[in-house]
Amino acid sequence: MANWTNTYNTKRTTLSENVRVVREECAKAQSESARRFDGAISDVESELFQKTEVLQKSIDNINAQKQTIDDNLREEYRKRFNVEKSALDAEVEKLEGKKNKESNDLGVAESDYLAKQRNLQEDKRLSENSERSVKTLDENILKAQTQLDDLGRADYYKSNEEDILTKKKYVEDQKDNIRRQKKDLTDLERKLKILEFWKSAFSDSGIKSMLIDSAIPHMNECVTEELERVAPGMFTVSFDTLSETKSGNIRDKFCIHITNNLKGSTGHKKLSGGEKRIIDLCCMTALRSLAEHLYNKRFCHIFYDEILDSLDDSCKAEFCANAKRQSTSGCNVTLITHDMPEDVDPDRTFPF
Repeated sequence: MANWTNTYNTKRTTLSENVRVVREECAKAQSESARRFDGAISDVESELFQKTEVLQKSIDNINAQKQTIDDNLREEYRKRFNVEKSALDAEVEKLEGKKNKESNDLGVAESDYLAKQRNLQEDKRLSENSERSVKTLDENILKAQTQLDDLGRADYYKSNEEDILTKKKYVEDQKDNIRRQKKDLTDLERKLKILEFWKSAFSDSGIKSMLIDSAIPHMNECVTEELERVAPGMFTVSFDTLSETKSGNIRDKFCIHITNNLKGSTGHKKLSGGEKRIIDLCCMTALRSLAEHLYNKRFCHIFYDEILDSLDDSCKAEFCANAKRQSTSGCNVTLITHDMPEDVDPDRTFPF
């Protein structure tokens, strides 16, 4: 029994020692694992920090490249815009010069007309004075003839021969003066007819009316085609040189007749904001077509500034399609808008 007890105690001591050794080895292994884990985490954090720095540098480089590209695009657009603006300014200056020349010519024509009118009034006054002078001379001739009849007696004639001859000469001079004044009166009447003719020619019913009348058919045709394309059947627009006053009288005045076929109303004031914009766009297209037709030239640049405001979706789509057709026919179209519709298919976009 004692031997078994000793053996048991020995084994127990051995097992206890083994457990202690195993526990120490486990503690060492756990400490080593913790150390290795902390080292791995530190390495991962260091590598993550390095990759984060590399990524941030890449982002900074990309942002710098993007800013450079944006700056280059803006600079290129600004240069092209300045070039086109300079060309447009030159064209506008040329048109302004032409307009000023025509205005000066019109001012000269008006000045000539006013001068001729003043001359006409002066000639008319001289004609009236000549008529009064002729009437006075006729009266003087009658008096002189009466006096000659009274002086027909021989005795009186002999005593007043010199006075009679003087009066006869005066009468002949007065007759010559009457003939000259009648000739001047005839010339003044001829000049009056000429001035009346040019007065009528330069009036609103003269040459200006003829020029406008010759342009109206082309404008009516263009505005009708444009309305049928943008808003088929909704409106009827026509240009005319005759307008009706409130009293019902007809006078020569350029006017635009607008009829809303859906509502049955007439006039520009009764249209909504979008309807007015549609009518204005179609009239502008007709005027541009008339200018190209008259001068045999085409518009190379067209600018639309916030033109899509007040238009519904269908009209926006038709306008964008029309602008695209213009851009593909050799005309540069620039559209400035705060709202980019889906129907717009621009070649280039410059956001601001």
